Amino acid sequence: MSVSSEKPLVNREYSLRMPKNFQRPSNLLQRIYEQQIALEDMFTRGITVYGTVRVNNISFHKHVSIRFTIDQWKTSSTIDAHHMVYYSDTNTDLFQFKLTLQKEKLQSLSIVARCMSFAVCYDVNRREFWDNNYSRNYNLDVIESRARDEQIKSILYDDWFHRQIVQDYHAISKVSKQTQELCGLKNLGGTCYMNSVLQSLSLTSLLTDFLLTEKEFSIEIRSYSEGTILNEYLNLLLLLSCGDYCVLTPNPFKQIFGHLNNAYFKNQQQDAHEFLLLLLDCLDKDITKIKSDNENQNINQTENNLTFLDLFYGSYKTTTTCLQCQQSSSRLEPFICLSLPISSTNQCTLQDCLAAVSQCEYLTDDSKWFCPVCKYLCDAERRLEIEKFPKILIIQFKR
Repeated sequence: MSVSSEKPLVNREYSLRMPKNFQRPSNLLQRIYEQQIALEDMFTRGITVYGTVRVNNISFHKHVSIRFTIDQWKTSSTIDAHHMVYYSDTNTDLFQFKLTLQKEKLQSLSIVARCMSFAVCYDVNRREFWDNNYSRNYNLDVIESRARDEQIKSILYDDWFHRQIVQDYHAISKVSKQTQELCGLKNLGGTCYMNSVLQSLSLTSLLTDFLLTEKEFSIEIRSYSEGTILNEYLNLLLLLSCGDYCVLTPNPFKQIFGHLNNAYFKNQQQDAHEFLLLLLDCLDKDITKIKSDNENQNINQTENNLTFLDLFYGSYKTTTTCLQCQQSSSRLEPFICLSLPISSTNQCTLQDCLAAVSQCEYLTDDSKWFCPVCKYLCDAERRLEIEKFPKILIIQFKR
């Protein structure tokens, strides 16, 4: 009986690799005005390519699509790009797209043919304008490796991946690495809310140390959460904290976050507090999944038993007392952010604001409390007390 020497496909992993000769257009506007459309930028994560396309604003009704192939144009597929923003100063529109290949189709291809090619099309006024890289198409190599090899790749230990992340974020190197200036984030147009939150989190030493010293985050992150918020936050965090760069353009993080959370897809102003809470929730879910997967696969955990919950989650106790029979009822509730009222006086301290939270609230009239002893709605007194503070306390002031 003959035994096949072919390795099982189930153990193979794939990733798209940017071509070495890819250059983002330096004469972008001239190119747009000449051919009406241009691929402005792109980056890859796993088997997904993210891209931005700029078009000349010829008409209000317009459509941008991406035609791609993985079998040298024997067959092809098309996806739509989504409108992001109109630039009035240049009369151009920005579109974004996210293209994810199917792993099953990649496995069916021969090794020689593993390349993804695409071109972008601008459909306006019943005419089509193409950017096909001057008839050469945009080509991305499909790299195949064993799943085990993929686990050890990270921005820390994979030189190619590190160089690619630096290019993706358009990182500008410091003139002198001996200077202590912090690395800045470029505003993408209405994204100051995001930049301020990302800078604040990156400078929160407990969180940064927690993420960068955990083995499963800093080394094995790519195989567990390719294209997730945690994965991309780590890429950005490592560039911010390494001390080599003075400015980053956080477009990759913005695109990935926007594709996973539609409310943040476009470049427009958002509430920084809401963004912070959503980002922390996404990081918490990704971290929980990684730890759960590691436990299921019997991967050794680090000696650090600190969890994300320990960092940001505190608890407060609410006590309600019946004013008729003095019966009390208490319950504990977790919190990730304290909303503090600001005193109406001209001056107040943080201690004053914290003390205001613990002031008694009287439940009367329509807000009476149902007492389990009296068996009817009674006037009551409610008091809130901080039971446990988190290691990292987030405070929102009510204006």
